[in-house]
Amino acid sequence: MIMDKRIFSALFFALLMLVSITVQAQQRLVVTAVTGGAEYIDKGRKSPLGKGATLTLETKVYIPYNGSLTVIDEATSKEYTVRSIGWAALEEKLADSNHTVLTRTKDYVKSVLAEVRKTPKVKARYVSDPATVTREKYVKKEASHNDFRAQFDAFSQKARQDYDDFRKKCLEEYAKFVREAWQQFKPEQPVPVPEEEEIVPVLAPDADAETASWFGDQLKKIFKRKNKDKAAKGNADTPKPVDKPKSVDKGQNVQLTYEKVLPPPPVVKQPEPLSEVREQQETSNDYMAFDVFGTKCRVRIGDNCKFTLPSVSENDVADAIEKFSQTQFDNMLFDCLQERKNHAFSDWAYYQMLLALTNHFYGENTNEATLALAFLYSQSGYKMRLAQDGTKLYMLVASDYMLYNKSYFYIDDSSYFLLEGNREGTLNICKAGFPKESTLSLQISASQDLADNPTVERTITSRRYSDFSFTIRSNKNYIDFYETYPPSSVNNNFMTRWAMYANTPMDKSLEEQLYPQMREKLAGMSNLDAVQHLLNWVQTGLEYEYDDNVWGHDRAFFGEESLFYPFCDCEDRSILLSHLVRDLVGLDVVLVYYPGHLAMAVDFKEDVDGEYYMYDNRKFVVCDPTYIGASVGQAAMEPNGITLILLDSNYKRL
Repeated sequence: MIMDKRIFSALFFALLMLVSITVQAQQRLVVTAVTGGAEYIDKGRKSPLGKGATLTLETKVYIPYNGSLTVIDEATSKEYTVRSIGWAALEEKLADSNHTVLTRTKDYVKSVLAEVRKTPKVKARYVSDPATVTREKYVKKEASHNDFRAQFDAFSQKARQDYDDFRKKCLEEYAKFVREAWQQFKPEQPVPVPEEEEIVPVLAPDADAETASWFGDQLKKIFKRKNKDKAAKGNADTPKPVDKPKSVDKGQNVQLTYEKVLPPPPVVKQPEPLSEVREQQETSNDYMAFDVFGTKCRVRIGDNCKFTLPSVSENDVADAIEKFSQTQFDNMLFDCLQERKNHAFSDWAYYQMLLALTNHFYGENTNEATLALAFLYSQSGYKMRLAQDGTKLYMLVASDYMLYNKSYFYIDDSSYFLLEGNREGTLNICKAGFPKESTLSLQISASQDLADNPTVERTITSRRYSDFSFTIRSNKNYIDFYETYPPSSVNNNFMTRWAMYANTPMDKSLEEQLYPQMREKLAGMSNLDAVQHLLNWVQTGLEYEYDDNVWGHDRAFFGEESLFYPFCDCEDRSILLSHLVRDLVGLDVVLVYYPGHLAMAVDFKEDVDGEYYMYDNRKFVVCDPTYIGASVGQAAMEPNGITLILLDSNYKRL
């Protein structure tokens, strides 16, 4: 059977388009940033991918979980960031499913095939020369190659226009809902950070004399700070040596029991805009630079993006929202999303970036800044609701997390948090939202690209292994970011926050300082010896202190914070040690929660003596970074009320 010529022509045109794409594969792209240990095929061999490497679209590239690759096109100077994991040609990784020529061509072929099947048949006469017999056959209308080119261009343009029209229509419909009466809601009381029983650090019975003397001095400092008010009155508590509340000989194999297993929080995909946000060349403003956590960002924005809210009435707010459908706001939103990509910003960092932008351009904490923030945030795919108290406009942010110490409103089975300040009185809230909106996640699944702002040097030394000593500088911009990060939990279970902190990759600049030094020292050691060195480094190199003495409340640290602040407690040490063991030794770990205490256990994948937990037919040997001077396999606490906290099995490997 002869293939229908129109189908053949459509497929032939699509093939030409794909060939033209292939020709572009020779363009040169230069690597400007790499995270997570990316690789590529260089002259038939796998090689690490570093800054300055030159690639083509055909180059096979590997991106690990939580990794990314940033390249710049030499011809156009455009920068692209790639995060799709696994091996593939760079061209495939750069493809955007919404608007690449490749995708447009596929969509077009589908539409042509569908259209051809619906085209009415017409009669055509063919004359047989030898017999001069006229025959009738059913054929379909034919089209030239140029016709197909024009049709494809029209199809592509219509697809783009459909994206624009759809988003603008959603804004118009949203504005109509805003004009309707808002409902009054009373806020829920902020949930305080759960308080934990304070457990005094414990000295291992077999700790050496130097460690015991140092630990005694540490205890005196802890109690002195804790009882400073009592000391002024002369009735301070006298610290007493704390013995291990159970007795198990070093090296003895003892299986410990646990009551619960807490799985890791599910990995959530970052929200995306409802429809494609396209760059508008014809209405381009100049770039405006602004800072977020010491990091330069830039967005095209100008006077034509300014507006005034006469009041926070429903109609005034709706009138302003309708202005956001104008094309000058497309580039503003487009650039914000590009900055989110370029810096690998988490949801929380992106919110902070939008807050910094709108406050900078529209005025600190003005109603105009709040409405612009709501526009950018919602059009980026996030779920929010507008609220007002008669004079001031608020943006309420939906999250499936419980954000501690934040006022929130419970609306239609969702919690909406007031992120900037708390409130006791009622608010008038517009319940209107956008399709496919997603809640704010507090996960940080990739190392964020914040500008480097080195702190003063700090040297941390193990007391058992004196040559296991390292000097580092933290990135103050990361510390400032974490300072804004709200304590939270999943399913209102406060233990979930520790897994979130432990699953957050550390700052790459800090890793690049510390990890090569550590790898050099650990080279040639067995897994057991390597973990033992890391354990003692955390036990004796860092100074213990209660959170309540420092912060006035419980506060968990991300890994970088324990290396920056002068004090840390048991949960901070366990989170830091979990990073070091996974990143440097490549072993899986679990966090071990005792009421009032957090430790860690390691799957050595070989028989290691000591106290341990069995989970999923795997032996996790206890490593307690607050059991001062203890070795691998020694637990400080009786196993009562234990919960094993599982960490993400896909945690990045360096």
